[in-house]
Amino acid sequence: MSYDGFHDHADRIYQVGLHGKIGAQDIHTSNTCPPLAHALADEVPEVESATRIAQYFGQAVVKLDDQAFVEEKVFFADSNFFSFFSFRLLEGDEKTALAEPNSVVLTEKMARKYFPSGPALGRMLTIGNENKAYKVTGIAQEAPSNSHVHYEFLISAVSADNLKSTVWLNNYLFTYFTLRENASVADVESKFSDLVAKFVGPEIEKFMGVTIKQMKEKGGAYGYYVTPLTAIHLHSTSLGDVEPGGIFCMYTVLASLPFLS
Repeated sequence: MSYDGFHDHADRIYQVGLHGKIGAQDIHTSNTCPPLAHALADEVPEVESATRIAQYFGQAVVKLDDQAFVEEKVFFADSNFFSFFSFRLLEGDEKTALAEPNSVVLTEKMARKYFPSGPALGRMLTIGNENKAYKVTGIAQEAPSNSHVHYEFLISAVSADNLKSTVWLNNYLFTYFTLRENASVADVESKFSDLVAKFVGPEIEKFMGVTIKQMKEKGGAYGYYVTPLTAIHLHSTSLGDVEPGGIFCMYTVLASLPFLS
């Protein structure tokens, strides 16, 4: 019940979900496209700010000298990550730690793992199969246990070409926004259809050969919806969340009980 309530203004933070229906496929997913966050901040007055996180593409092999480890909790994050959320940055500047290409923030645990004998800030790590070098620009406190996302490495989003994509039908990351004080989230939701018509419509016509109107007439759908940050863990209806939510975990536990085996 306390999940994600530790963030400042948690009651004004929302995750954007995508509802798409084409033919027999009808999905609700938390995966959205790279340009959505910028469009929300630029074109929806009720949105105070927006941010994105994306799980690392493929296997995250982290190397230091002759050591190599496969790490799982690796994310790309926008430069406003630490000002948008209330995760604590213990070393480094929250405004600049994720601002430059080839920057990475480690948790205290990972800093001790890779640099046990000295300061980690300013050191270099190689991440990924491309052997790309990243500078450690911040040390973060581990995310609280009641967070819907747990990270160990945060790579600056500007380091990833995929996150610079302007394609609206390319959905694979997580988008969040903060609602302005005294604004209504219903007003934000009412503007989603305008964003779809302006940005998604031309791509559907280009790639599928039909207009949004024609797709809807055939029973299709494409649109966005919101999930309050504090409802993600227990009440999200989206597939593909950052981590399995409470309902999924409950079913997993129940399925393991002897009387259900």
